[in-house]
Amino acid sequence: MSTPGLDIGGGVMVPVESIVCVVPWQEALKSRSNRDLVSSLRARGKMTVIGDSDHRSLVICNNEIYLSFLSPATISLRARRL
Repeated sequence: MSTPGLDIGGGVMVPVESIVCVVPWQEALKSRSNRDLVSSLRARGKMTVIGDSDHRSLVICNNEIYLSFLSPATISLRARRL
């Protein structure tokens, strides 16, 4: 049986079990640890930017991160519907 994927914006699907947390992008930027994580994963090609509009969520997964235009609340609602 396959694990359901969660659409985190723009049709980008990630396995639900790989999601560690979803945080508001502007809040994530306030933490030095988060900024370091983003910089490190971006440098290693492990960051995917979804869309080109204002980004609202940082989706942290096991080995990569996503910058999404969807709000954390929207992503959470989609996860609960699975």
